[in-house]
Amino acid sequence: IYNSIDDLTVNLFIILCGFAGFFFVVQFLITRKNIVSPLNQITKRVLAISKNDSLLGEEIVSNGKDELKELAEAFSIMSKRLAENKNNLNRLVKERTQELEISQKDYMNLFEKMLDGFAVHKMIFDDRGQPKDYVFLKVNPGFENISGLRADSIIGKSIFDIFPKTEQHWVQKYGSV
Repeated sequence: IYNSIDDLTVNLFIILCGFAGFFFVVQFLITRKNIVSPLNQITKRVLAISKNDSLLGEEIVSNGKDELKELAEAFSIMSKRLAENKNNLNRLVKERTQELEISQKDYMNLFEKMLDGFAVHKMIFDDRGQPKDYVFLKVNPGFENISGLRADSIIGKSIFDIFPKTEQHWVQKYGSV
């Protein structure tokens, strides 16, 4: 009797393990189809969009249900808003660049035509941050007329190269300005 009960117990255990294995495989396949596969699909699409700006604004479609579909829709909305923001920024950059070019032309026109002498300098500071020299970067025709110096002979040179007897307090004054 014990042998037949042992055989029956082993057979029931094997059948139970078979059912458990079968349900595990079925659950694994269902999870893979309904959760893992849609998540992978969403992830691949999001990564593609993040690596290629031209894909911004495209909809992310998911074959998932409920929360996964909502997640895909949220990413789609974010993608569209990012595309809109990028387009707005590009438009603003273009507008500002045009404004800057116009302003730069106006400045250069004023700089070149003004009668007063004007020079643009680059300050040179010592290790303590104190002004020690300055270099000519640009001078206008008025500066050339007043000083008698040609722009091409002084641009890139320091004040002490051009005017060796310049007093240090002038360098300090320019540095403070």
